[in-house]
Amino acid sequence: RGLHRPCRETTPAMALLAKLTSWYATHSDTISEVLSTTFHYGFIPFVIIVGMRTEPRPTLLQLIQPM
Repeated sequence: RGLHRPCRETTPAMALLAKLTSWYATHSDTISEVLSTTFHYGFIPFVIIVGMRTEPRPTLLQLIQPM
């Protein structure tokens, strides 16, 4: 009575998941390349922007200089 039988019908969520999985499999190289390039060129500017919003506010020269 309390047992759950798995449904063999395809639900809309399962169909969407299958489409997304298929799409990701064909585009994974492009996605990986874009994310890698974005991280490569965006990390240092991100660190500088975050550093300039801290207290006490350092100058840009202080942020760029090591120690």
